[in-house]
Amino acid sequence: MITKFPKPLRNNTTKVLKSQYKNQDKPVTEATFSCQYIVHLIEFLKGYTEHTFQTTWNSAESVTTKCRNNQDDPRRCPDNFWFLTSQKVKNFQYEFFYLEISGGPFANLENINVKNHIFEDRRRIGKFCKDSWDYIYHNCKNQSELTSILSVLKKLQLFALHIYGTTLVVYIIERKFDPLFHMKELVKIDLPVHKPNENEFITFIETLITISGLLKQSLDDLLIIENLLCDDE
Repeated sequence: MITKFPKPLRNNTTKVLKSQYKNQDKPVTEATFSCQYIVHLIEFLKGYTEHTFQTTWNSAESVTTKCRNNQDDPRRCPDNFWFLTSQKVKNFQYEFFYLEISGGPFANLENINVKNHIFEDRRRIGKFCKDSWDYIYHNCKNQSELTSILSVLKKLQLFALHIYGTTLVVYIIERKFDPLFHMKELVKIDLPVHKPNENEFITFIETLITISGLLKQSLDDLLIIENLLCDDE
């Protein structure tokens, strides 16, 4: 049950609910949906992580994917991603959360183009998370504390949110069974794009708070890795 609900989070919840769509207005585009609704949901998630990190939208490139296989790939820009910037290693950041939005809230999910969009975005977020793990390892593999770093990396969980139609899916990506990555669906919930009843609203908010707690644990693990690194000379 919700026991803590600070004012900034109440404000973001109010903004989400004020973004309700009274009618299933099909012209609501992905960009409009993102600006009117999803941005407040993301701010809500950030509010419970209790850490300082950076987040960016749309046009920012994922450094981890750019550096895949030690070469420049085509530009890959998630709809939103979160990262910590290392204070010890130059030009190094820990990307740990990705968001992809596959169209507007009332897109026809039976349309073949929409289905392909959803499939490709689901694959993209899996690749982003795998690239992030590989990138962290690549930048840590010559560290004197590599054994300790690997013990943290083995249990590190990275997260991805995928939104299509009015559905939100949360994925965990981890590497418990080296060298294989495991992408697991954690939860699937309906977004309250119409006014929800009380029980639906409480379930939705408590789910977001749970996700924030898991993200906080990932941030804790990344900070452990950061503290194990040697400073660049």
